[in-house]
Amino acid sequence: MSNSKKQTPDISKMDKNEKLIRYSMQLGMLRTLLNANELTEKEYNTVRMSLMRDYNMYPHTLWD
Repeated sequence: MSNSKKQTPDISKMDKNEKLIRYSMQLGMLRTLLNANELTEKEYNTVRMSLMRDYNMYPHTLWD
């Protein structure tokens, strides 16, 4: 049995389009969990804000 770990992508090395795609996909999955009542609104917002920070997806940065 191997001890290989799945590599987490380095967000800092992604171009803007790749960041936007990955952020959008994760946000969509998060919304799906909320709609399925697997997350509370508070949990959803906590994770959403964390994604915004991780991907630097604040409204003022999207159109630069």
